[in-house]
Amino acid sequence: MTSKNICLTGLMGSGKSTLAPLLARQLGYALINLDKEIAVRMGRTIMMIFADQGEETFRREEEVVLQHACSKPGQVIDCGGGIVVSERNRALLSVQFTIFLSASPETLAARIGPPAGRPLLAGAESVPARLGDILAEREPLYRQCASLVISTEKGEPAAIAAEILAQLPEELQPVQP
Repeated sequence: MTSKNICLTGLMGSGKSTLAPLLARQLGYALINLDKEIAVRMGRTIMMIFADQGEETFRREEEVVLQHACSKPGQVIDCGGGIVVSERNRALLSVQFTIFLSASPETLAARIGPPAGRPLLAGAESVPARLGDILAEREPLYRQCASLVISTEKGEPAAIAAEILAQLPEELQPVQP
């Protein structure tokens, strides 16, 4: 068994929540969705946490949940899009096998549809422009802790998952019976 996890990072709409269960199932790994874990721990939706307690409170809780998730090996961890804004999180992600799922702002906007339920897009005049601004800030941080960068711009999820599996180091491959 590996001492690492596979962590998926990237902006909203990059494919984390679609690819994470596919990879977990194919690898026989547990699946952790950090946003869902935070919502359960805090007893509120992510939107409510942002609205009532602010992004800073959410980010502090995100650090705690990521630290806890990374303490157990052999998982696929679906990280929230802003996980990399914290230096502590980047340090944790750097010692895992972290995959940055990249796509253009236009593709991301088309995938997520209306911005309802997306705190960082609330009030945006142009969702692709807002996503472009966020990507410009975060892409260097995603790349800083990435073990692998995969474009999700084109291709079906199963094909992208197969591409990821083909590039995993041997220590992360499932044990063949």
